[in-house]
Amino acid sequence: MNMPEIRWPPQVGDHVQIVSTGASVVVIEGKDNHRFLVAIYSHEMGKVTTAPFRSFALRDLGPESSPPATRSSRPAAPRRRAGPLPAAG
Repeated sequence: MNMPEIRWPPQVGDHVQIVSTGASVVVIEGKDNHRFLVAIYSHEMGKVTTAPFRSFALRDLGPESSPPATRSSRPAAPRRRAGPLPAAG
């Protein structure tokens, strides 16, 4: 199976992840390959959300772990509900 080649640093339109949160984002603007303006991307909706654009340094971004086309074809992982905290004592 051929893996798609990952371009780095990313270019406008590339899907990447924020390293600290793992959030999927799309590059809106690149500034000298050091700063990038990104927008949160929703795989479920297949588009950029209305979240405000944010600027990140290259070191704060990483390649997306799987391309958007394959993510939407996978079933969503079940979500866990948070339980009550144990009583202090």
